[in-house]
Amino acid sequence: MDNLCPNTILRLSIWVLNANSPAANSQDPNMILRIIDPANRELGNKSTGNVPADRIWHQYFIDFNNGNSSTITLQLINNTATNSGNDFALDDITVQACGPSLNPYFNGNDQSLSMCEGNTQNFTLNANITSSYADPVYQWQENTGNGWTDIAGKTTRQVSIDFLNRAKGTYQYRLLTATNGNIDKIYCRTISDPVTLTVNPQLNTSAGNSGPACPGSNVQLMAGDGNSFKWIGPNGYTSDSKNPIINNVQANMDGVYTVTASLNGCTITASTTLTMLSPAVISTNINAISICENSPVQLMATGASSYIWSPSEGLSDPNIANPIAQPKVTTVYRVTANDGSCSTTAQVTVNILKPSSTDAGTDQKIITGQSITLNGKVSGDDITYYWAPSDYLDDPTKLNPVATPPHDIIYTLTAVSNLGCTSSTDDVFIKVYPEVVIPNTLHQMVMA
Repeated sequence: MDNLCPNTILRLSIWVLNANSPAANSQDPNMILRIIDPANRELGNKSTGNVPADRIWHQYFIDFNNGNSSTITLQLINNTATNSGNDFALDDITVQACGPSLNPYFNGNDQSLSMCEGNTQNFTLNANITSSYADPVYQWQENTGNGWTDIAGKTTRQVSIDFLNRAKGTYQYRLLTATNGNIDKIYCRTISDPVTLTVNPQLNTSAGNSGPACPGSNVQLMAGDGNSFKWIGPNGYTSDSKNPIINNVQANMDGVYTVTASLNGCTITASTTLTMLSPAVISTNINAISICENSPVQLMATGASSYIWSPSEGLSDPNIANPIAQPKVTTVYRVTANDGSCSTTAQVTVNILKPSSTDAGTDQKIITGQSITLNGKVSGDDITYYWAPSDYLDDPTKLNPVATPPHDIIYTLTAVSNLGCTSSTDDVFIKVYPEVVIPNTLHQMVMA
């Protein structure tokens, strides 16, 4: 073999197949790999040992240093005990340079790097090298998609790469090493596997919101490109969602909301301003009122351009500012007012007073001189009651006064509404019987 690189570790490799059948019980081939220089000096030898009859190709090799010689002779020597039966086949006889192991890396020990377009930065390249050449030299190369090219001046094991303002794309780096004087000879140098740096395109993230918003409503924030997000806003607001919803917003939640989006190592920040609308300020003519049953009252709201009252039961028109209310039961009316942007509510309570009702009890009978308790009953809201006449009663303002009439009498129980609602009365008749006296006649009896 001619034109070899001098002072290089080379590897002679062959593939051998025992051509005998496993059942033949023949002599296994055994051979020696031997290398000599032009002066017939041996540069190395190695035995294959017995090649098994298993119908499988086996690879054997020997590493050697050719010194200053660019020409060598490769010898394959039959080393079997006999020439009988040791049949074999050879294939793929190769000689190649066998350099050190090269493992390049970025910075501290990164096998790959990722940067963002518009934010690229310098970095270092280095490599772990085993069994280095005795007098090694180095060359770093770069591939930007158009093939490998030497990086000018980067001829040491560790180098710094100027990487500012690089465009998006994929960049690969590898290290070449060889014995001094051989680095420019393609077949005389060792080449590492490449390491890759990716420059990702800049994100085009935007930020927005579903406002302007009325107090009490829900607002959605919206972000553009990215696979991770971090929102911050007024009052310590934070969220990791892409499009978070803010529930029940209030006036103090307006302001600037900022999202930081990330994708493939690139980050970008965008902002949106949430505007809060002011609701209509409304007032009502009354907050609460008590009325008699079947009596009307007018409700009134002011401060907006449109109104809706609810519930509609008992109202003359629920869609005007001043409906007439005549509910049958106590009702809380709520008015929703809108000035064209936000709505607000107020309420009015209409209490229905129950009408008065009286029950003077059943008619009673007593004997002159006896007393009896009247069994009066009344019902209704905010009422005053009394008995009339007040004659012979211990207290005419009690529901159950004690009566001691000397003769027949009718008592009337009256319940009066203090708010002017309908009054009611009921009577009870007390029948008074005179006392019956039976004279004692025993002393008038005539003896016979």
